[in-house]
Amino acid sequence: MNAIEIAERAVLCALFRRYPDGLVWIGGSVLQLLYDSPRASYDLDLCPSGEMPPAEEVRAAVREALEQVNATSGSRLIVDEFAVQPGLVRLKVTEGGELRFMVDLTLVAGQIRDAAAVVVESVLGPQAVRVATDSRLLMLKLEALLFRRFLKPADVFDVWFLLSRGVRLKPNQRAWLSDQVRMREMERADVKARFAKLTPERFLADLKKRMAHEAFHRWNPAGAQQAIRAALNVVRKEIEWP
Repeated sequence: MNAIEIAERAVLCALFRRYPDGLVWIGGSVLQLLYDSPRASYDLDLCPSGEMPPAEEVRAAVREALEQVNATSGSRLIVDEFAVQPGLVRLKVTEGGELRFMVDLTLVAGQIRDAAAVVVESVLGPQAVRVATDSRLLMLKLEALLFRRFLKPADVFDVWFLLSRGVRLKPNQRAWLSDQVRMREMERADVKARFAKLTPERFLADLKKRMAHEAFHRWNPAGAQQAIRAALNVVRKEIEWP
């Protein structure tokens, strides 16, 4: 476990210690820290279960966690700055002026009720945290692929990773995504065109920045194309298009 992962685990445990029923852990960091995805995630994404916690309280919890990490590891991590907007609290964790990871609390459409409790170990000790279910993580990643302005290779990889673990959408999740597609008047051709811009070379270039050399060495353009195709196929087949 590297220094960033140790710090992320400590921050995660500190926030759930302060808000045990107030947050749900989502995003790529779940796949890395909980499911051993080889792709590093530099965003610790959390969704409030109700109202957004006060930004200063969140910052204080993160700062206290980093102080304990620094004391045990000799690191010099700090909360460098934070942004507060309606539905968003974003903290930047740095060391020596270099970004190490982000902590994002973001309100999503509808509360994430399909979550399960897991115990996470950290330098603060074990802590129960609420994590979105596998199928909900897949739904959120597919939502990002469909509705973000730009297609991110990291989201494509995460969809492929979840599919490779046998994760599939639940009927209500397929229905929700289908409703969103119809409401936004999207068409299959639009999605196909977005995926066409993601070449295997671009996919691999992004993956190389986020993966250890030994793990990245197993990838090649053919494997990248297979991952891209898998993500596109699930979007095309799982959603009822207008």
